[in-house]
Amino acid sequence: MAAGADTGFSTRQVHAGSSTAQASPRATPIYLTAGFTFSDLDESAAHFGEGTGFGYSRTGNPTVHAVEERLASLEGGDQAVLVSSGQAAVTVALLALAGAGDHVVVSEHIYEGTRGLLLDNLARLGVETTFVDTDDLDAWRAAITPRTRALFAETLSNARNDVLDVAAVAAIGAEHGIPLVVDSTFTTPYLLRPIEHGAAVVVHSASKFLAGQGAVLGGVIVDDGRFDAAASGHHFPHLVQTDRLGGASYAEKYGARARGQYTSARAWPRGSARRLRR
Repeated sequence: MAAGADTGFSTRQVHAGSSTAQASPRATPIYLTAGFTFSDLDESAAHFGEGTGFGYSRTGNPTVHAVEERLASLEGGDQAVLVSSGQAAVTVALLALAGAGDHVVVSEHIYEGTRGLLLDNLARLGVETTFVDTDDLDAWRAAITPRTRALFAETLSNARNDVLDVAAVAAIGAEHGIPLVVDSTFTTPYLLRPIEHGAAVVVHSASKFLAGQGAVLGGVIVDDGRFDAAASGHHFPHLVQTDRLGGASYAEKYGARARGQYTSARAWPRGSARRLRR
């Protein structure tokens, strides 16, 4: 809005200068704002109805969006969601797959904070965990039950440095329509891209190597965009059934991107406003 001399002091102290011409900076700026402007009511309706553009930083911010797109590209994934920490990334990724009464199979050799998340927090929500030796493929296979909704491991375990056979464990999950969720914090997409080896979801504590300087906290979830409703829909009714208002399911709306879109919606209420592509 233009705020010239014909407007009052109070108006000018808020709006003067806000009509400066748009620029395209070479370095991505930090959009330090809670809300964004709309040119008219139609643009606002399109945002809240269809998810176009940005309206509120809790559901989408250009800076965050740029980071998500870059990390999805580096991992060879379909879409990414940036969250507040690595532990938040693990939590959101698993809760997008498992709920009360469900079960996950997890490598015995993982970060102790993640073990606490599983045994102290997700257990209270009714999610049961079975731990297996990272290298014992027969144990992975034997631990799967009809209630299993995810396999979880770290590519390079914290702190024993066990190396996960991503392709082998992912293949075991695929036999049952169960996704492998991999914490790839220590390997980074420069050294290893688990999606290329069959993993369905990759998480990182971005506070470590991705940030690179120890100054920020963050976490990221990257989905492969290969959800198969025919093979896995019976495990994930929240992805294939109509929504609570009788509308189309995530699988109907997004196809193979259903799991990633649902994960985004769990991380950010009104997640339908987020359309993240490579």
